[in-house]
Amino acid sequence: MVNGLVVSMGYLDIANNTLAELMALYHGLKIASKERNSFHYYAATIANIQDLLKLEWDVSSNEAKFCIWESPPLDMQDLLLSNAMRVPYPKA
Repeated sequence: MVNGLVVSMGYLDIANNTLAELMALYHGLKIASKERNSFHYYAATIANIQDLLKLEWDVSSNEAKFCIWESPPLDMQDLLLSNAMRVPYPKA
């Protein structure tokens, strides 16, 4: 549900932001796994995803899969405060 509205992706009525984002990632990766199509409306973004997929990723896990901090790391505090205050910032 986004702002009280049910997000519809294809035949799915998704009432959960996390599921909607996961489904978007899934379908986006499916599109990116196909050959490059320079005429696609989102060709540049798809090409960026395809380039990321070619990188060597280290996805090894460690013992600490979940961690709760008493406070966020120092280098994240300003970013989190700005986000909480809804400070606008330019998007890349």
